[in-house]
Amino acid sequence: HAQLRTDELVDCVCGFFEAGLTRPMLWSTLASAIAAKAGEMSARQLALCARAFALTPASVPVKLWDSLIPAVLVYAERLCAADVGLCVFAFSKVEKETGGDPLVELWAKLQNRAVTTMDSLVVADVGRCAVGFRNIAKEKSDLWQGLCKACVRCDVPISAETLGQCVLGFSNVPCLLTDGQLWQLLAQATVNCVHGKGMTMVDDSFADCVEGWAQVSTAKSLPELWQSLVAVVRLTLVSAVLSERCLGLSQHSANILTRCALGFLAADVRDPLLWAPLSQTICDQARAFSFSPSQLVKLVAAFADHDLRPVSNLWADFASCATVSA
Repeated sequence: HAQLRTDELVDCVCGFFEAGLTRPMLWSTLASAIAAKAGEMSARQLALCARAFALTPASVPVKLWDSLIPAVLVYAERLCAADVGLCVFAFSKVEKETGGDPLVELWAKLQNRAVTTMDSLVVADVGRCAVGFRNIAKEKSDLWQGLCKACVRCDVPISAETLGQCVLGFSNVPCLLTDGQLWQLLAQATVNCVHGKGMTMVDDSFADCVEGWAQVSTAKSLPELWQSLVAVVRLTLVSAVLSERCLGLSQHSANILTRCALGFLAADVRDPLLWAPLSQTICDQARAFSFSPSQLVKLVAAFADHDLRPVSNLWADFASCATVSA
């Protein structure tokens, strides 16, 4: 990697990330190389690398962020709208303790830059900003009002990934929960996305959507919205073969299922056509001991609070999983 130019190195990072490669040695080597060249990189190259390193399941050394954060700070007050979205989304995945004071300074500048570039944000940037800022700038009303307006003026179909980010991000901001125009638009966009085959998988984006909609009280009176979300579960998890191909038995899949189940339970969705396949898939993950103790506690408490009729072996599988976890 020492012979690679900076642009070639960035292409490698983005390519390996998009290909889903997670070998620890690969990402450790890439992190060292990027850390050494961070000062030579453009704003876009830094933003793309930050996103890849933030989202890869592979472990990333802290020294990478010690190099990336100061490098991005150099550009922070002149980032374009697209780079703002990428940076907000990426650095929201970085622990505050990891970034220290430079990360705090970066967040302040990213908030200001997002407001400044608001008129240039496309809906994908809005989604990344909404989900990235949701736990960091909840009280910055000018930021959220701007993001809301940028979302409402969107006149193109919204992808499943962006839709999940918008719903999850906006649902966490109290001042937006009563914005009828915003939620009406996002509800229609969700239905359109499902019907247009843009949302066909029980994946992270789908879990973002379910988790977000569960926090919007007015959404409970939108049956078409929930029917559309239930349809995705039914189509994805209708058979053991299909559900294993789509999800597999893993901690990542267990996290997706936990978020979906808790969301549907919080929204009081009682459709048996939802709970038969969903609870069976949860059983499969429980038997594989994929759930963490905290996920297991949340699921047991949520199912116990609802008089649903999941598959009969759910409680036995929960008990077996809990015994091992204990």
